[in-house]
Amino acid sequence: MSAKRVTFAVALFLMLLTSVPRVMAGENPYPRDWFWGNDEQRAKHDAMIGQPAPGIKLTDWINGEVTAEAMKGKIVVVDIWATWCGPCIGSIPHNNEVAVHYAKDGVIVVGVCGSKSGQEKMEEVAREHGIKYPVGKDSTYEVAPAWNTMWWPTYAVVDRNNVVRAVGLKPSHVEEVVDSILEEQPYQDTEETAAEETATEVVSPQAAVINPAWLEGDEKLRARLDGLEGSVPPVLTVENWINSEALSLEDLKGKVVLLDFWATWCGPCIGSIPHTNESCRPSTPTRGWSSSACVTPTAGKTWRRPPKNTGSSTRSP
Repeated sequence: MSAKRVTFAVALFLMLLTSVPRVMAGENPYPRDWFWGNDEQRAKHDAMIGQPAPGIKLTDWINGEVTAEAMKGKIVVVDIWATWCGPCIGSIPHNNEVAVHYAKDGVIVVGVCGSKSGQEKMEEVAREHGIKYPVGKDSTYEVAPAWNTMWWPTYAVVDRNNVVRAVGLKPSHVEEVVDSILEEQPYQDTEETAAEETATEVVSPQAAVINPAWLEGDEKLRARLDGLEGSVPPVLTVENWINSEALSLEDLKGKVVLLDFWATWCGPCIGSIPHTNESCRPSTPTRGWSSSACVTPTAGKTWRRPPKNTGSSTRSP
């Protein structure tokens, strides 16, 4: 082989070597002040860098389940949090922004409710604080330890190859790590992804033009519903299904859902059944699912006259 060919081969090898991002196991390429913890704690997190990401097996998902298959080829921001943790709750708006802003780039945010205390309040907290990204419970208490969780919240970022790139990040530096990975691993998939579906920004009530004449109740009653409009819907647990197998949130994803809260003793409810049937005819699949929940009388509640000019029967709360 001639000297020119050897020189060219070496130059080509060096060019390829320097153009391919390398993640060295145990080496953190980011500034020290981007992370929480002392040197001993940082050593435990740095040991995870460059290694395959621990599994994220959660239960009781809200805003859609994120499976291992759904994470393939995605940059994943992992937020390990607790319902009783003030800084965790304070970070929710920023997490929502990250989820919405980076959805188009194949980035997903996953919330891991990982503390052994307070998991039973996850649904309530998610609803109250408007979590828009997928969150689930670490009900086996295995996920948080696998990520060497030493404080709440613990943020980690995983690249498209399922390699851990950062653990123990301060929330304010999550985007900088994501941006650096995007430079190395730009999103190639042009199809709609699960991340885009689950991180869609909730439309505010002001954005939807609703004729007030279409709404039931007076101003006082309507005010009780204002906090729901434009927010993540409350958890809905229904038993004794008729005309369908039990429907989960996953079944309803991508559908426009009509919820009819009715009672067997309510005349207007019974009178509305034909119209509800018409709304969910199989011949009109574009309307999505129509789901009803039977709300039965509760002992100790008192009757109250319905507001004038409405077709509803109301009870005191």
